[in-house]
Amino acid sequence: MKWRQVAVWLVLLTVVLAGCGKDDDPSSDDPSKKGNSAGKKTTYYAPLTGLETEEEMTEPPVVATISNDPKARPQSGLKEADYSYEFLVEGGGTRYVSIYQSEMPPVIGPIRSARHYFLPIARDIGGFYIAHGYSPYAKKKLDEHYVDHINGMQHDGTLFFRSAERRAPHNSYMTKSSVEDAILRERVSDKWSRPVALPFYQEGERENITVDAPHFTVRFDDDHAQYVTSYTFDETEGVYTRSVGGIEEIDATSGERTAYANVLVITAPYTTIDAESRKDVILTGGQEGYLFQNGTYERVTWIYDKGIVQPMKDGQEVPFERGKTFVHVVPQKWSIDQFVTIPLPIE
Repeated sequence: MKWRQVAVWLVLLTVVLAGCGKDDDPSSDDPSKKGNSAGKKTTYYAPLTGLETEEEMTEPPVVATISNDPKARPQSGLKEADYSYEFLVEGGGTRYVSIYQSEMPPVIGPIRSARHYFLPIARDIGGFYIAHGYSPYAKKKLDEHYVDHINGMQHDGTLFFRSAERRAPHNSYMTKSSVEDAILRERVSDKWSRPVALPFYQEGERENITVDAPHFTVRFDDDHAQYVTSYTFDETEGVYTRSVGGIEEIDATSGERTAYANVLVITAPYTTIDAESRKDVILTGGQEGYLFQNGTYERVTWIYDKGIVQPMKDGQEVPFERGKTFVHVVPQKWSIDQFVTIPLPIE
């Protein structure tokens, strides 16, 4: 009888101690510290790349205007951008609008002047906008506090620095620390007000798209060969590397090549709005496009929402491959096939 009583008390003591251990565990009732029911570590993913991160990303993105003038190449910081655009500007040149969230490069630039049709991207994604200079139309919007921003016109030589290796206007840069200082200076909220998360393919989910595109080129017109972008698919890395104006695109700071998991080419209606040939373009969606992923391509339509172009097919979102994305916004004046060349496969 005594041994039975001892056994019962041992069982009760074990239960009590187990309960106390649970109550003493500060993470037992805190969902933010739980990975799942098995107690594993929570896995976070970058909203704009789908790649795994150590922490949840809730900070507003940084949106920068970067020069694509041949005198500005090679640029610094293109490869770290989660999502980038290329737009046509006056004179037949193009300019990049790059969105940073999961990575902030040590140096960004050369930073160039704002155009008014760049600004909705920064505003709609809830970002902090960086430029050096502005068109009259962009200046009006910035003066009206259209978007949180910093501009090199007011901070040249302080938050923005000039490289002695380039000539103006292709030599204005910002460092990672100066971007952080600018955000504090402008008292930008550290909470992302308009979060967006792209849809990504899950492992094994991607449909078997049989139209191969290991190489392709994108041009904005036939008169400016220095702005032609050529892509080559790297089967080992599963990304597209590229050259611009016939020269491989590498990062001037790190020496590493830029690479993209997704390349979108979309048409949008550009119009000329003044005697200086300045442009206007509105990303309304609905036009045709090409989506290049995983060494293949497909024709898509698209919508624009929260600063992001989302490819569509048969009324459904087309997921992104995990990684960086680049969007070429070419004029709608002709068929998209006038701007994209996909060589036939060699048999």
